[in-house]
Amino acid sequence: IAARKSLAGRPPSEVEKLSLFVNEIAWRANEELNPTPRSKLAAAASQFAFVTILTGAASAMVQFASIPVMVMPRLNRDYGYGKSAAKFARYMPIWNTVGVTTTEPNGDVVYSAPSIGTSKMVTSNPVLQRAFEEAVNRQVTTVGNVSIITNNKQTPENTRKSAVGAAAESAYGLVTGLFSGAERLTREMTYMMAFELEYAKTKDFDASVEKAIEVTQDTLFRYDTMERPRILRTGVGSVVGQFKMYAAGMTSFLIRNMYNSMRVVNPKEALPAIHLLSGVLLTGAVFHGLAGSPFYSTIATLIDLILNSGDE
Repeated sequence: IAARKSLAGRPPSEVEKLSLFVNEIAWRANEELNPTPRSKLAAAASQFAFVTILTGAASAMVQFASIPVMVMPRLNRDYGYGKSAAKFARYMPIWNTVGVTTTEPNGDVVYSAPSIGTSKMVTSNPVLQRAFEEAVNRQVTTVGNVSIITNNKQTPENTRKSAVGAAAESAYGLVTGLFSGAERLTREMTYMMAFELEYAKTKDFDASVEKAIEVTQDTLFRYDTMERPRILRTGVGSVVGQFKMYAAGMTSFLIRNMYNSMRVVNPKEALPAIHLLSGVLLTGAVFHGLAGSPFYSTIATLIDLILNSGDE
C-alpha cells in the first residue's frame, strides 16, 4: 500500500514503469503468504534428477571453488587483499572438522553436521555468535540451491513410517546431505568473513549484518522462492528449470558488472566493477580454464564461422 501511495504525483510515464515493480512485489508477497503447494510429482522428479546427475565429485567441487572464484574477488575489492586473505585463512580450518555430537537429556546422542556456528571462534565470541544467529534467522545460510532441490530436511509430512521407507530416507539424506552441507558451509563462511571485515571497519553491528547478507547473496546468489522467476516456481517450470537458478544468478552477476564496467563517464562505478569482474574471470580461469569462461562457446562459434566462410 505504501509503495502504491508513493507513486502519487509522479509523471504518468514514470508511474507506468514503477507500477510494474510494485505489482510484481505485491504478487510475490502474496505468494509468500499463501504459497501454491508444490506438486509431489515435480518434487520427486527434481530429487531423482539431482541424485542421478549432480552427485558426482565435480558437482561438490563447485561449492568449494565458489569462495576463491566468486567471494574472494569481492572481499579483495571491498577490504583489500591482505585483510581478506587473513580472514580466509582464519576460516579455512572449518572444512577439516567432522561435526559435533551432543547428548540429549534422555541419553540420546545427536550428531550435528560441521558448522561455523558450532566452532569455538563463534561460540566464544558473543558478537560473532549473535551475527551467526542473524544469518540463520534470516535464512541467508540455510536456504541454498541444493537444499531447495533436494528438500532433504525431515518434517512430519515427509518422514517415512515403514522400515524400508525409513532406510531409503536415511540413504537419501546421507547422499544429499553431503552436498547441502557443503553449500551451507560455503554460505556460512562467506557471511562470517564479510561480517568480520565490515565490523572491524565500522563497529556497526546492524550495518555489518546487512553488508554480509549483501555480499553472500550477490556472490553466491539467492535461491528462495521470493527470488525465483514465476516460470520456475511450480509445475513443469519447476522441474525443467530446477538447475537453472545458478545460471540465472551468474548471468545476472556478469551482465550487471559488465554494464557498470562500461560506464566510463562514472569512474566511481566503473572501476570497482572492473576490479570485481576481472578478479572473478581471472580466478575462474585458474579453476576451469579458458573453456569455462563466459561466452567462450559463442566466441568460438563466431571464429569457426569466419574461418569456414573463407573456404567457400
